[in-house]
Amino acid sequence: MFSIIEELFSRLSGRQVVLKIFKNLQWLIIDRFLRYGIGFFISILIARYLGPEKYGILSYGLAFAAMFGPIATLSSDTLIVRNISWFPERESDILGTFLVLRLLASLSSTIICVLSAFLFAHESGTVLLVIFISSSMFVFQSFYVVDLLYQAKIMNKSSVIIQDTGFLISSVMKVYFLHIGVDVVAFAFANLVEIVFSAALFFISYTVVSKKRFKFSRDIAYNSFKDIVLLVLISVSVVLQSRFDQILIKNLVDLKELGFYSMALRIIELITIIPSLIFQVSLPPISSAKNQNESVYVSRLRQVYRFMFIFSFISTFLLVVFSKQIISLLYGEKYSRSAEFLPFLTSRILIASFGLARGIYINTEGLFSFSLITYILGAVISVSLNYVLIPNFGVYGAIISANVGFIFTVFLLDPLNPKMRTNLKIMIEGIYTFFRIFKRD
Repeated sequence: MFSIIEELFSRLSGRQVVLKIFKNLQWLIIDRFLRYGIGFFISILIARYLGPEKYGILSYGLAFAAMFGPIATLSSDTLIVRNISWFPERESDILGTFLVLRLLASLSSTIICVLSAFLFAHESGTVLLVIFISSSMFVFQSFYVVDLLYQAKIMNKSSVIIQDTGFLISSVMKVYFLHIGVDVVAFAFANLVEIVFSAALFFISYTVVSKKRFKFSRDIAYNSFKDIVLLVLISVSVVLQSRFDQILIKNLVDLKELGFYSMALRIIELITIIPSLIFQVSLPPISSAKNQNESVYVSRLRQVYRFMFIFSFISTFLLVVFSKQIISLLYGEKYSRSAEFLPFLTSRILIASFGLARGIYINTEGLFSFSLITYILGAVISVSLNYVLIPNFGVYGAIISANVGFIFTVFLLDPLNPKMRTNLKIMIEGIYTFFRIFKRD
C-alpha cells in the first residue's frame, strides 16, 4: 500500500520534496486508520447497542447539523491552504482573519440550525438536543485553522497528534458509555468532547508552543469575500446532494430505514478516506506546479486521476461481491437490510474520487463560479428527484437521486466550459492510461 502511494507521489512532486510529502502522507494514513479503524469499530458497537431506530436519530442529528456546516466553516479550508501556500509571510494574518470570520459564522449557524429544527422541522426532545450538540461542534472547529496551516506547510504530524488526542479521549468516553448503558444523547456529547479538546490543543500549539499570534486583517477578509461566497454556495449544494436525502428518509419513510441506510453509507465514507488523503496532500504540490511548469502541473493531475480510477475500481468490485458478508460480519443480522443498499451505493466511490481530483483543478485554476453552477444544478436535480422518488421507492429513490445529481455535477456539465474541458481531457487520459501509474509521462 505505502509503496504504491510513494510511487504516485514521486510523480506528483520533484524529488527534492517527495520524501517530505510521503512522510506526511504516512502520518495521515496512520491517523485515518487509527481514527477510522478504532472509530469504525466503536461505531459498530454503538450501532449494535442503539439499534437501527436510535442510531437513525444520531445520524439524523448529524445530517441536520451538517446542512449548516458550509456556512459555519465558510467552506474556506482549501482557500486557507492556498493562501498560506502563496503568501507564507502573511500566515498570522490569514489564520487570524479566518478564525474570527469562522467563529462569527459558526455561532450564527448554531443558533439558526437549532431554531430551524424547532420551528420548521418541529423537532423536540432527544432529536432537538442531538441537533444542538452536533451543531455546536462547528464553533470549536473554528480553531482548526491551525490544522490548515500544517497542511499548507506539509507538517501533518502535528495535526495528527493533536486530533488523535481528542479522538482517543472521545473514544474512551464512548466505550465507558456503552459499558454503563446510556441514551443516544451521550454519544453525541462524546463527539463534541473530541472537537473541544482538539480545538484547545490547536490553540495552545499555535499561541503557546509556537509563540505566535492570530491577527485580523480587513484587506484579507475583503479580498476573500467573493471566493468565500462562492465556496459556501458550492458546499451548500454538495451538502444538499449528500445529506438532504437523510432528512427526507426520516420524514417520508422512518428512522429505522434511515439507520439501515446510514450504516451502508458509513462503509462508503470509510472507503473514501484514501481519495480524501490523496486530495489533501496533492493540492499544495500541484497548485505550486501551476505557476512553475504547465506540463508538470498537468502530469501530476493526470497521475491523481489514474490513482483514483484504480482505487475506485478495486474497492467497488470488492464491496459489490462481498456486501452481505461485510454487513453480517460488522453489524450482525439486525442490519442485514443495509447489505441490500451497499452495492448500489458503491458508485459514489468513483464519483467522490473524481470529484476530489476535479476539485484540485478548480481550486488551482480559480474556477469557483463555474463550479458553483455545476453544484447548484446537481443539487436542484438531486433534491427534486428525492421528493419524487423517495415516497415511491424509499431508500433506493434516495440513492438514485444522489447518483444522478453527482454525475451531472462531476461529469456531464464540464464540456460546457472551455477551461473545464482541459480537466475533462486530463480525466479521460487518466482513465485509459491507468496502467501507466508507475511510469513517467
